[in-house]
Amino acid sequence: MLVNNAVLRESALPVLRAILTSAVAGICLAQEVMRSARSASAYAAAAVSRLQRGKGKPTEVFLRPLWPGGAQPKGLARQYEKLRSFWKHDAPVWTFWRNWNEDMLAGRPVDWDFLRQAVLLSDEDWKAGPERIADRIEELQTRIKL
Repeated sequence: MLVNNAVLRESALPVLRAILTSAVAGICLAQEVMRSARSASAYAAAAVSRLQRGKGKPTEVFLRPLWPGGAQPKGLARQYEKLRSFWKHDAPVWTFWRNWNEDMLAGRPVDWDFLRQAVLLSDEDWKAGPERIADRIEELQTRIKL
């Protein structure tokens, strides 16, 4: 099933926010992150709850490549290439997401405090769309000099 760019553009930011929030919530168990997790998705809130009960070390899962050996399944790899092409087409808006996603897939270390700040951007910013979020993330990066 092919998804056109308009549909992908409309759904990309909410999905990416939920994924990012889930990851940050697993590492930074602050109250404000929990509120953001509940707002982003019910799945993120459930993950935070499990982690608060002390089940496992959340950072370890993010320091392993998702695909040991580096090869994604063929069907997934084709879809991922479509996503990468979409991100490249409008690069300034999606650069952070591409880099973050590739770091997560590869199991590279990340700056959890920076990601916590990104998750906690206002709902108003998130609802304003990907350009606004790209601007806010760039401001955060400049401020902490990533």
